[in-house]
Amino acid sequence: MTLIESLKKLPELQKTYLEILEVHDKEVPIANLLAFFFRNKEVHGLGDLFIKSLLKTKIYELDIKKYPYSTDTLISQGNTEKEQQLMFNSISNVKVETEVKTSKDKDNNKRIDILIDTDKFVICIEFKINHKLNNPLETYKHHIAKTYKDSDKQIFYIVLTPSKKVAYVSNTESYLEKNKIFKQMIIGHFIKNIQNELPSNFKESESFKYYNDFIQTIQNREIRYKRSLLLERINSFLIKNRIKSKYHNENKGGFIQIDKINYSLKIRIKNKEFQFETWIKKKEKIIKRHLNLDTSLEEILRNVNNL
Repeated sequence: MTLIESLKKLPELQKTYLEILEVHDKEVPIANLLAFFFRNKEVHGLGDLFIKSLLKTKIYELDIKKYPYSTDTLISQGNTEKEQQLMFNSISNVKVETEVKTSKDKDNNKRIDILIDTDKFVICIEFKINHKLNNPLETYKHHIAKTYKDSDKQIFYIVLTPSKKVAYVSNTESYLEKNKIFKQMIIGHFIKNIQNELPSNFKESESFKYYNDFIQTIQNREIRYKRSLLLERINSFLIKNRIKSKYHNENKGGFIQIDKINYSLKIRIKNKEFQFETWIKKKEKIIKRHLNLDTSLEEILRNVNNL
């Protein structure tokens, strides 16, 4: 599916509570919300649905350049089908913590975002929303190994992220080699598994509004990200054709700005169309034209020159 086809299938942005509170791009509040749904005895009434969905989600190697694809799920790592089924059927004594300290030393203390502990297994989750992957995964691994040294529980290590991330450290090869045990998981894939198993009567529960807001927030991120990719592509094309344009990566996927003599021209994506706006004195906005997302780069360039 092309980028444009994907954008056409996505709904229009809807502002969420998390966005109003300006915590939609903060890892700790989102991790706390996820932890609420991972706790199988919480008031949401979904039991262990979130944990089972996590176990069934596809994983990727951290070194995505060397290992770009994977058919493995989290639970399939080293487990036969019989062992996987046994694990699914025996999720009990669930304990979920966030911001788990890895040291008592205040000056050298790192925190594990989410830690799920059950009778049969442990899941260590590093939650990456915005930043590049350069976290002290070795520290997390060492802490888990020390904490569960006398346990026979299977331990899973994942980096939960909106999109595949490349490690961003000075010695990337060494970093990846030391942290092979960690796998990447895409939030959208995880959410899809949840949606497929969600009880029909969940919409009637009080917790549905928290769940729905979380889902919409994640979806909004995808919409903004894909809009930004398309606008960056257009901006590069305009620059190559000697148009002094600039892409502003701000809310709703950003916009392209072209300063004319007496006004500024802005191009943004709204309601699955390109929207051309003229701004006079930075305050008076006039919508001049709408173009279909399928519009060619050459046609966009002609419109820029004619407005």
